[in-house]
Amino acid sequence: MKKIILIEPDSSLQTILKLNFMHALGVQVETASSAEDAINCLQKEKFALAVCREYIGDEETAIAINTHLQDHHINTKLLVMGNSSQVFECKIKLKNAESWKEIIRESARLLNLPVIQGLNEDLLDYVPVNAHYFLNIDTSLMGCDIYIKIKKHQQEDQYVKRVKNYEHFAPAEVERYINIGLKHFYITKNHFYQFVNFSTEQLIAKLKSETSNSTDKIQLNSDTYEITREHLQTLGISPQTEVLVQESLKSMSKSIQEAHALNHFFNQLLSNKLSYAYAHSHLSALILTQIVAQFDWNSPQIKEKITYLCYFHDISLTDGKLARITSIQDLQECNYTEEDKTKIYNHASESAEMLGKFTCIPFDIAALVREHHGNKNGKGFSETLNLKISPLCMMFIVAEDFTGQFLNITETPTKENLDKILNQLQKIYNKGTYAQAIGALRLTISKAHKFAA
Repeated sequence: MKKIILIEPDSSLQTILKLNFMHALGVQVETASSAEDAINCLQKEKFALAVCREYIGDEETAIAINTHLQDHHINTKLLVMGNSSQVFECKIKLKNAESWKEIIRESARLLNLPVIQGLNEDLLDYVPVNAHYFLNIDTSLMGCDIYIKIKKHQQEDQYVKRVKNYEHFAPAEVERYINIGLKHFYITKNHFYQFVNFSTEQLIAKLKSETSNSTDKIQLNSDTYEITREHLQTLGISPQTEVLVQESLKSMSKSIQEAHALNHFFNQLLSNKLSYAYAHSHLSALILTQIVAQFDWNSPQIKEKITYLCYFHDISLTDGKLARITSIQDLQECNYTEEDKTKIYNHASESAEMLGKFTCIPFDIAALVREHHGNKNGKGFSETLNLKISPLCMMFIVAEDFTGQFLNITETPTKENLDKILNQLQKIYNKGTYAQAIGALRLTISKAHKFAA
């Protein structure tokens, strides 16, 4: 997936451009607010395109970035927005409020990309917000009105005010919308960052609270996980995102270490309210923790690595359904778009790369995430048992395979279901650490009294 760095200090325009770059071109977007910030990013990562203003205040932004690219022989194209007479290879004059559309179209031309989705004029006024944000707001003082988007046949979409800024949006009502398939509510662009900061602070406070029971805490973790993925895709990694991730990891780790955690989680899955992506991460962590506990090299540090690995291994996937693909055969047979197939193929590498931008994540976690499908380069899925990757990753592969098959059971799981999965896995994972992990997995499942023999 190609990457763009957008240098734009105005938060409203930055939001419009970033969401449309992602929506219309299917690219990853990093943001910066000055030439200095942008140059720091350009020194660390490769970008296909840089988009910037000619000037930001008194700063000659375009000249500074262009000079850096040329002096360091960096193969990044530069698109400049401005109205002066200065000449750059690619420049767009900002004529009016519609100029942002030309920026998107010119970026598509420079990157040789099709516009895969229509340019969304409504993002000038309304910004989508993941519905999970609203499940954990306990106050009516949100400070902004909440809208839903209604599609009408052969008419433009309409935005209907659902909640006024002084009204309480009951979680039960939010769940009703989610259950009928709604993924986003909408707020006006001027309130976007204010709302995200407010709701994130509420979420962090809940994660820190000791009042929730185990079931509520896991549900909160699931909601937080979806919001974190949305943060990373739309806002990037900010100090607030890092705090949210750390509190989410602490909460997940605490849930995993509780007595009878596996039994409790099996029971909670029957309510079917957890997102697939989080259920997959949490159950993988539970299984892997109990597998590794049966070996001498288990330690608090290993437990911490397990939590990080399971939390982040699919973090770059924008849709939880993509995490269901776990083999080359699955990838070849699925009916997803070529873009989604490319995301799946590269996701281990891209998730590891995303981890490198956090300041709070131990440095060696990225390597584990990159190897989690058996290939050291993080591309695709290994079709053989790779004995050259980390032993922890070998065990993760076994745990994740079990998790995926378990979550695909449509009825209440039975002992026969579990025996069938374990017997299939034993035929596949029959060498070295993989085989040891299968033995430990059998013991783990047999100890879960709900499904005991």
